[in-house]
Amino acid sequence: MSPKQSSRINSDRLKIAVFPGDDIESYVKKGEIKRNYFNPNGLFSEVYIFNFSEKKELDKKLVQYMCGKAKFKIIFLGKQSEIHNAIFIRSSAKKAVLELEKIRPDSIRSFGMLFNSYVAAYAAKKLKIPFVLSLHDNYNDVRTMARDDKEFAKYIFYIYWHLFREPFILNNASKVIAVYDYAKKYALDMKLPQSKIDVIYNKVDTSFYRPQGKKNKKFTIINTLRQNKMKNQKTLIEAVAGLKDVELLLIGSGPLHEYLKQLAERLGCTDRVKFLKSVINMDLPKYYAESHVFCSTIIQGGVGIPDLEAMACGIPVIHTIYPKEPHPDVLFENALRPENNPEAVRKAILRLKNNKKLYDGQVKKGLEFTKKVNYQTMSILEENLYKELIKKPI
Repeated sequence: MSPKQSSRINSDRLKIAVFPGDDIESYVKKGEIKRNYFNPNGLFSEVYIFNFSEKKELDKKLVQYMCGKAKFKIIFLGKQSEIHNAIFIRSSAKKAVLELEKIRPDSIRSFGMLFNSYVAAYAAKKLKIPFVLSLHDNYNDVRTMARDDKEFAKYIFYIYWHLFREPFILNNASKVIAVYDYAKKYALDMKLPQSKIDVIYNKVDTSFYRPQGKKNKKFTIINTLRQNKMKNQKTLIEAVAGLKDVELLLIGSGPLHEYLKQLAERLGCTDRVKFLKSVINMDLPKYYAESHVFCSTIIQGGVGIPDLEAMACGIPVIHTIYPKEPHPDVLFENALRPENNPEAVRKAILRLKNNKKLYDGQVKKGLEFTKKVNYQTMSILEENLYKELIKKPI
């Protein structure tokens, strides 16, 4: 995973247009503010963020942090809906083209496979600008889950999008970044050439996420995922309900937040299940490091950023098996992989709690792996990818 030496390029005149997967307000609300997220290794001198929301006042310092030292500008395209996306998406795309014609960026970057990426792909094709697409899911699973959850309106929209929009997005990408192998598999299933896909893992800033402080007195399991059906904290609470000498800390919120609190009450474990709706991003590494284990019972493939953050903070990871992805690239060697049911998760927790040699070995594996996929290494890989596409000599 060692990046090649960066080729020289004059970043003083490089511009990028970014189409985030969420509006910027959502990034701020969820605490997903990452250094140079839109400007890998500070390559670009100007960053233009196309935000799908109405115009709002935003914390400029937080946005600047995601853009590094580059000048940035947010271009508001108006809030979108699924009906709008299905019928009127071209109007948003044409509006973006008009803005991009003024900017003439050297590259366009988009995250995910929804309307933001269609607009980015349309504009890139129209203006002949290199387009980098990043994939954070296997979207075949996203459709299946909507069907299984009987969210039929959403499922119909996803089928429509899969048939008429996703091929256009993928085929017009100059390069696709998959953040793990399972996302790459989706692109390959969509007949994208392997040469067009690079696996570049989610960045973990190991100068920020690192071992620190003392452990909690009580053996603590931590989970920092959004509280919805897919993230499946229900199984985790049911697992902990059968243990008397551990504590579960759930950091975050979501549509199932109140349901999960009521579940803990029904199971009689409110003394062992603690809820924190939000935590300042700067404090998150401390919560990881003071805990003993990170546990994910997600019913989806792939590797979440919290798995990597926890490893970097020096705690073992338990991540339940997802049948469609039995051997994930990151987690296969670096996490305990029980079946996704309360009893199996409970046994995995006890294995780590009662076996110091196993515990210390998993800590070591996680720390060694996150050193390989640290912020700087992954940023240079991204930077070099852009440079290959732009080929703009000094």
